[in-house]
Amino acid sequence: MKLLQKFYDHGEVDVSQLLSVLPNITEEHWYAWQGRNEPTIPFLFMPNFTPPFEFDKIVSYRQPSWLEDIVLPLGQNLEKKFNGRILKLMLIAVEPEAINGYFHIDPSETLTMVHRFHMPLVQSDLTRYHVGGEEFAMKVGHWYEKDNTLIHAVVNYAEPRQRRMTLQCDVLPLDETRFDLIENLYPRT
Repeated sequence: MKLLQKFYDHGEVDVSQLLSVLPNITEEHWYAWQGRNEPTIPFLFMPNFTPPFEFDKIVSYRQPSWLEDIVLPLGQNLEKKFNGRILKLMLIAVEPEAINGYFHIDPSETLTMVHRFHMPLVQSDLTRYHVGGEEFAMKVGHWYEKDNTLIHAVVNYAEPRQRRMTLQCDVLPLDETRFDLIENLYPRT
């Protein structure tokens, strides 16, 4: 989505419960769903990710309840804040050899219509997020949103590299036509 700034920190949320159960996520959990190239655990996913959106077709994946009960509220808080609907909510584990991302612009028209949030779950001072020619560090437990109409990437400069775990949530705003709403959600810094 085109934003007023390149990058926003939407604040910290309590992820202590999620961090405490991450070691219990098995390789079987990570690789059970083959919808992406990297290990992914989806919770909600719009199967036909093109407009017009049909919310009754959102697929809820039956994850272990101990994990789903922790993750779903984190995305639902974004739904409330942005008066929207979750189109995608998933845990992603990017393998060490895949961490050095390529610079790209999200190609889908759909992705320019949604808020794309990422929350890092593994701290590394050497992981940097690049958006529109600027470099940003991200803290564990903070929801971040970038202007995905600009060139962006994630680059891990650390050696040895470790698996980078991220919670991703895409929210379609239901009413974001008023500029005052946008200004309140995205204060200029």
